[in-house]
This record gives sequence, C-alpha cells and structure tokens, in this order.
Amino acid sequence: MSAQPAPLVRLVCVDDNEDERTLVRRKLARAYPQLQFVEALDEKEFHNALDQGAADLVITDYQLRWSDGLKVLDAVKQRYADCVVIMFTGTGTQEIAVEAMKHGLDDYLLKAPAHFVRLPAVVASALDRRHERIAKRQAEEDRSRIQQELLESREWLSTTLRSIGEAVVATDNQGRIRFMNPAAERLTGFKQEEAFGRDVDSILRLLSDSGEPVTPSPAKRALAARSPTDDDGNYLLVTKSGARVPIVDGACPIKNPRGEVAGVVIAVRDMTDRKRIQNELVRSNEELMQFAYTASHDLKEPLRSVTACTQLLERSLEGKLDQEQKKILNYINEGGAKMGALVEGLLDLGRVSGEHALLTFPAAESVEEAIAALSAYIVERKATVTYDSLPVVTADREQLVSVFQNLISNGIKYQRGNAPEVRITAERRQPDHVFCVADNGIGIAPRYHDEVFRIFSRLHPKQYRGTGIGLATTKRIIERHGGSIWLASEEGQGARFFFSLPIRAKQGESRTVGAHGWGR
Repeated sequence: MSAQPAPLVRLVCVDDNEDERTLVRRKLARAYPQLQFVEALDEKEFHNALDQGAADLVITDYQLRWSDGLKVLDAVKQRYADCVVIMFTGTGTQEIAVEAMKHGLDDYLLKAPAHFVRLPAVVASALDRRHERIAKRQAEEDRSRIQQELLESREWLSTTLRSIGEAVVATDNQGRIRFMNPAAERLTGFKQEEAFGRDVDSILRLLSDSGEPVTPSPAKRALAARSPTDDDGNYLLVTKSGARVPIVDGACPIKNPRGEVAGVVIAVRDMTDRKRIQNELVRSNEELMQFAYTASHDLKEPLRSVTACTQLLERSLEGKLDQEQKKILNYINEGGAKMGALVEGLLDLGRVSGEHALLTFPAAESVEEAIAALSAYIVERKATVTYDSLPVVTADREQLVSVFQNLISNGIKYQRGNAPEVRITAERRQPDHVFCVADNGIGIAPRYHDEVFRIFSRLHPKQYRGTGIGLATTKRIIERHGGSIWLASEEGQGARFFFSLPIRAKQGESRTVGAHGWGR
C-alpha cells in the first residue's frame, strides 16, 4: 500500500470567484480528508486569515479585484516563510511566473480544466518540498547549535584548564605537545608556542630522587598501556633554566568516541612548598623527640628516687608499720610504677614519628618476636597464641613487632576467667594485606570501637591495669605505614582487631618512612 499524504492543518484559498474556490475545495477534499479550508474573498478576510495563525498552504489567484497574486505572495512569505503558495493564472505570462518564483512562489497552474486535475499532485509535491525545506533548515539550525555548543564547551574547557593552579600538559597520540596551560608554562619555563609539537619528554624532563632519568616517563607509560598511570609519582622536574623542582606527576590517556587513544593529559603539581613544610615538620619532630628524651630522663630520675626511698623506708621500718602506713607506701610504689609506664608509653608513641627503615620480610618473624617478648606473660596467664601462614610484608620490623605485641597482650589481658586464646590470620585484599588478631576475651561494645584507639582511653580502669597508650601507638604505626586499623567485636564475644598494610610492588628493597608516611 502507498503511504497516505500527511493531512493538511490549514489551507487559505484567496480568490474572489466562488466557483473557483469550490473547485479547489472539491479537488483537495478527497486527497486530504482532514483539510481545514479557509476562504478569503477580499483583503480584510485575507489578513484576518493570516492573523489567525500560520497556514500550511495558500492558493491564490493572480488576478484579484482588490489586489494581485504577487502582493498576496509577498504578504504570506513575510509572515510565514515556510507556507506553501500556489498561484492560479488565466492570462499571466511566463515573465509573471518567473517573477513570482523569485518572490518565493512554490508552483503555479493555468486556469484550465486540464490543469485543475493536476492540483492534488502539485499540492503534494509543494508540501513535500516544504517539509524538506523545514527539515533542512532544522538540521542546519541543529548543526549550528551543536557547533556553537562545541565551541562554547572548548572555550569553557580551555578557560578552566588555563585557570587552575596545577600544571596541565596535553599531547597527541605520538607524545607531541599540543597544549600547555599557564601554570605549566610557569613551572617548566617553556612557552606553549615553543613547546608545541615537541616530544613531551623534552619539555617534562623527569628525574628520580637519586637523579636518574625517569624512563619510560608517566606520559609514555600511559600512552603505551592505554590506561592511567597506576600512581602519582614523586619526581624532580628539570626546568628550562636547569632548576630541579620536586613534583607529583600523573598521566591519563585521552580517548576519542571510538575508544582510540588520541593523546595523553599530564597533571603536574609543584611540591616545593609541601617539601619545605615537610622538612620543617621533620625538624620540629626531631626537636620534640629530643625534648621527649630529655624530659623522660628528667622524669625517670626523680621517679627512681621516690621508688628507692619508699623501698628503703619500708625495709628500715619493717615490723613497725601498721596496715594503713603499708597501704600508703604501696600507693606510692604503684603510682611510681604507673608513672614510669606512662613515660615509657609516651616515648614509644613519640618514636613512631621519627624516620625508620622499611624492609621486606615475613610477617611471621614479627609475630614470633612479639611472642618471645611476651613469653613469661603467656605462661603466667596459661594463654595460647597461634598464627596461620602469614605473608611477606614491607614494614619497619621493630614497629610491626610492637603492633603484634600490643594486640596479643590485650587479647590475653582482657579476660574473665577463661584460658586466653589469641589467633593471628591474614588475607590478601588488593591493594593490601589484611591481618586479624582475634581473641576470646570480654569483647568491646560497638559504641566504644573508635574510642579505644584514642590516647589515654581506658574502658576498664579499675579491673585491668594499663596506660591507655598501646592502641593509640598501634594505630599511629599502622597509619604511618599507609594502612588502617579497625575493630569488630560485641560485648562478651571476644574481639577481632584488623589492620592493613599496603602490598608494595617491588619486594626486597629497602625504603624509608618519614614524618608523614611512605617515602621513596
């Protein structure tokens, strides 16, 4: 079946001859059943018809008593450029038809029975051209709008990249520079004009901390792997003047809509100020550590004197002290011991802030050292400490021993008559190794899970001895290794302390951790 023509919305027939208007209506009614037919017999009715809304089609006679078809054509096209206009002419010449076409006439017919039969086909053809004209104009408008939006988007992106404080460099898929924002120009010393088209490695010349060239560079790695660099590397950037600037560098490929790599974008952050602040903090920490050692020495000496004097007094007055006096001396001795433990605990906490060597070794070795250090306590409490197969880790050996020693001793200490049992396990959860130290003790209510890691926090100060520093020290050690520590426990159901240590890509190398975490 052939497709039915689209129904007309509105037709205005401009003709002062009633017979001709009737003929037009009849010819089109069959082809367009939904035709809305509006008659305009004179100028007033014609303008009223235009004022009532746009028409899809205007059919007019060339010769009208009150005007002519060209004026009607001009009036319609001025108001509604997309309206189809067809003109009848009985005496019109070819010159008139050509002139009417110049004014925008869509078609014309001679007033003759043989030509009237062609009216539906002429209308259909004219309306098809109208629809094509509207669609073409709409497509052009859409294309123009999209181009304008793309232009605005590019300008917005360019303005954004030029305004941000970080240095941004973009290349093509061969690694040749195509864009540098002002921050990148200031950092490298190169203007975009002189860097444009040059290999990125000749502008972003990167060195390792030891002064060796970084090969391949993050940009070339991102291009080759078609994926972002896996970490933000710490490098030295050699500027145009030869200065060396500490930076953090990361690269990410730019992909087109087909998923092809069109280039790479590199973000470079100047770390000069941060390095300076870090160095100042390191110096400050060293001064604080020196102060802590000095203060501890000054505190320990009078504490030892107090303890020695009370013990001497107790021996010299043996058999002469009543119960109340003995109790007072015991309070003094216990207070001195507690103060000594607090001083040692604070010193241990302070030592975590220093710089330490990180080595790669089996975690089981730290567990065994912690068990050996606690052996007397384990025997005394008739405790059982077991551990499964544990991974190789990169950490400060002494500090990891301290972590296990704190967690194991807590698992043994916080019991209510049970034979203490502590079990250590580990599993790989990328990008970390996650350890678990589980016990069968009194457990900890969920509302206290965060509180136990705060310094001097003690949930049971009367039932169990302690300083409230051990878990705070453990937390600081783990976080300085780039990990985290958390707790899973219910009151009366034992406790499970979890902590994570990052899996380092290169095993076996010595590294250092400074005042703010992992170093290179």
